[in-house]
Amino acid sequence: MSAPEPVMSLAVPPLFAALAGARSVLVAGAGGGFDVYAGLPLALALRAQGKVVHLANLSFTALEDTVSMEQVVARIGQFRAGITPRPARPFPH
Repeated sequence: MSAPEPVMSLAVPPLFAALAGARSVLVAGAGGGFDVYAGLPLALALRAQGKVVHLANLSFTALEDTVSMEQVVARIGQFRAGITPRPARPFPH
């Protein structure tokens, strides 16, 4: 027997409907900024729903052992402070 189709609504995004029965979720970055701009907010929203969230990506290793949003923000700030930005180039190049 197959699992029932998730109910779609404007109040519950399809991804959250599909993950409603999940207890543990893996959020894996695919590069190109996914981990910070999409994966991290998704992970925090899933944690707020009471799910155990596992993060997989090189960028996420800096967030190991963080619990609160304040700790995450502090670690990201520490990481950014150690980066030397590349010079701006016109696009396309």
